[in-house]
Amino acid sequence: TSDNAANITGGETVTASYDPDSNTLTLADVESGKTIVSKRALEEYIGDIAQEVYGIYGVKVVVETEDKTTINARIHASLEPGVNVFEITEEVKDNVKETIKKVVGLEVKNIELYFKKIKNNGKEKG
Repeated sequence: TSDNAANITGGETVTASYDPDSNTLTLADVESGKTIVSKRALEEYIGDIAQEVYGIYGVKVVVETEDKTTINARIHASLEPGVNVFEITEEVKDNVKETIKKVVGLEVKNIELYFKKIKNNGKEKG
């Protein structure tokens, strides 16, 4: 909802801008001050959100800005044995999109998941 964005910026609409020199996202630049989040912090946070889903481990994330209010995320992870890849994928996507919108006020347009390893009976394949 837009209520979350309003809380973040003191009533203003979120207008993110990415600064490649400092590798930061400025989420709000209003009279009362700026709200700045490093791209690395956002990537680590998305990784934490993804790892909350049962069966995922070893998560690495790369975030790219789509426009002033939208980001894309590439998530590289490994899977535990016996989990349903499709269910895990949907749960990760839903959790990341919902949480990032609620906490940071940005839309996550595209999430790509790459599973680099799937454990099998205690042995890793991949």
